[in-house]
Amino acid sequence: MGFLFNQILPTYLDFSKQSTGYGVTILGQNDRKMLATTNLNIAHDAENHLFFVKVKGGNAEISYEKHADNYLDLTHTYVPEASRGFGIASTLAEYVLNFAAQNQYKVKPSCPFIRDFINKNPDYQPLVI
Repeated sequence: MGFLFNQILPTYLDFSKQSTGYGVTILGQNDRKMLATTNLNIAHDAENHLFFVKVKGGNAEISYEKHADNYLDLTHTYVPEASRGFGIASTLAEYVLNFAAQNQYKVKPSCPFIRDFINKNPDYQPLVI
């Protein structure tokens, strides 16, 4: 059993999608991200100014401050350590930015993660104040 484990483990750490020859496919990093973010049940807690989703290790969340009725200052993004690396923060960011667009809000990306996300996804740039 130790020989089989030693043969499979390096393949898994390489994050490449391969068949092990034993009817098992090793998922690549992007495959795991897609699976992890496909069925997220994101909620909006307007009273506490945050969007959140329950994940392994607690809640992943984006907090904001609402200014008048025209923009959201996105101040902080957090994902528990046990759930990092699966694209959860990006999925949350996309959800929040789509929420802003659908509700005619502009956004102020005070959070560095949100700012970087918008820079990497320029379709959201028109929302920025």
